[in-house]
Amino acid sequence: MIDPIQCTKDADFTKAIHHFIDEEKKHTEMFWRVLEKSEPEWYRQRQFRLFNTSKLQTWFINRVVNHPSVLLVWLWMAIFFEEKTVSYCQHYQRTPKHNPDTMDALYRDLHHYHFLDEARHFQLDEYLLSECYAKQASWKQRLSGHMFTKIMKSYTSPQRTSRQILKVLATEFPHLEQSVIPEFIEQMPTLANNQAFQTMAFSNDAVPKALAIFKRYPELDGLWDLFCIDV
Repeated sequence: MIDPIQCTKDADFTKAIHHFIDEEKKHTEMFWRVLEKSEPEWYRQRQFRLFNTSKLQTWFINRVVNHPSVLLVWLWMAIFFEEKTVSYCQHYQRTPKHNPDTMDALYRDLHHYHFLDEARHFQLDEYLLSECYAKQASWKQRLSGHMFTKIMKSYTSPQRTSRQILKVLATEFPHLEQSVIPEFIEQMPTLANNQAFQTMAFSNDAVPKALAIFKRYPELDGLWDLFCIDV
């Protein structure tokens, strides 16, 4: 397990990280319970159903977890996904206000309580950056930048998990299989150059703080080639 506590001797910061870890464990439990309640047949065991990593991706994740002080990419992932999660939570909070009958209260409350912690977590990520990243050797930073760019490519051009979701939708809503789902599948290869999609997911409106941080680090310059919008 990644242990960022090893990178600092500051007592207050160490205490904050311990609290951060406890909250992340709480979040994991929250989401598993909602999944179990929503799809009890799917989640008799706590295993991912729609999102699964390949053997190569699993190998890569294990290397990062086991070597956090060398493979620093975990920190860039935390910064991006923490703010992206805040964006998702805000979306789920806005939806019931405009369309009260479109979302079960269970999901509304889940994202509300998740949001309360996530906004603070993003601030902690910036401290991790200064304490655990900035003091590392430049070759480690360049490697982390290269690895993060490769990871982000799978998000600017999503494929496997999206197809799995569409497959489930076709089973649950057969009427979508004739027109809507084939159209989604046809458009998926174009998402890497779809400005509307990238504006929703990666623009300054979606993740402004993460983008501002990325621009400060030259090892992340390869990111900008992934976007077809101005960021």
